[in-house]
Amino acid sequence: MAGALDRLRGWVAGWTVLPVDHYTALGLDPQASEAEIQAACEATLARVTASGWARVLGFVCGQSPTRLRRARDELCDPLLRPGYDRHLAMLRVLFRYPPQT
Repeated sequence: MAGALDRLRGWVAGWTVLPVDHYTALGLDPQASEAEIQAACEATLARVTASGWARVLGFVCGQSPTRLRRARDELCDPLLRPGYDRHLAMLRVLFRYPPQT
């Protein structure tokens, strides 16, 4: 039973109720340096893991520890960050002009 709960916990850890991008989850500008990203990730992780209620609130607000580490890893990777930025730019264009029914 414990193994099944661990697998479920790992599967759900990446979910978020509120969809936020990596920059918003870490409280950063898109021009942030790698050092700023690392510092913001550590500060946000410390705040989010301070208590059980903070973990729940972080999960709801898109700041689960798993998501924050993934955001840090993707934004600090020089090969992945440009692709992520292009993806965000595409989403901004798509939602600026939503499809008409």
